[in-house]
Amino acid sequence: MKVYEHSSYEEYKQKNVELNVQKLPHVSNLIDKYLPVADYIKKNMPWAKFGMCHGSRNAKEIMIFRDKLSNCEVFGTDISHTATDYPYTIEWDYHNVKEEWLDRFDFIYSNTLDHSHSPQYAVYQWIRCLNENGLCFVEWDIDKEEVENAADCFGATCQEYREIFQNMGCLYGELEIQNPRMAFILHKIPVNFNKIKRLNKFNASETI
Repeated sequence: MKVYEHSSYEEYKQKNVELNVQKLPHVSNLIDKYLPVADYIKKNMPWAKFGMCHGSRNAKEIMIFRDKLSNCEVFGTDISHTATDYPYTIEWDYHNVKEEWLDRFDFIYSNTLDHSHSPQYAVYQWIRCLNENGLCFVEWDIDKEEVENAADCFGATCQEYREIFQNMGCLYGELEIQNPRMAFILHKIPVNFNKIKRLNKFNASETI
């Protein structure tokens, strides 16, 4: 497991925004990434009403979840200013939490943990936003094994992802999407924010 050493939070954000803008014209419509998760939620969580997608870029995953889960309101975040060009998306750093998100969401989905400067901290923050029956789906695939640059800044093997979640005590299950792509399913656990703040490499003052 490796995390890129940024010189500052400003560098981290700038590099992620630059990569987002660079990739937007070439984003493919890989709906096979999202459909298995949507199908799992539809089958096992028919009561789901609120969902969040972190790092949703062009809102493709948001629209797929909204289409498959017709009674579920799904929103998304992206750190780039381009977020507001897409429906149901806000410009937001997913390491941070809005007060109104705490204990609210039935599900959270992200395939962008590899863009985290503080991956355990980010996951704890997402878990804080789940309601008591909520689940968080974190995708892993082979291209997330290595640190590629200052934006793709967290690299870990599938087993290392598994061990992180096991050590946190939040691993609920695993969902194979398409070998070797899979999603780790995480459940709600008690989180003491004062204790996890130390995991935030930048300890951003606006974070709660």
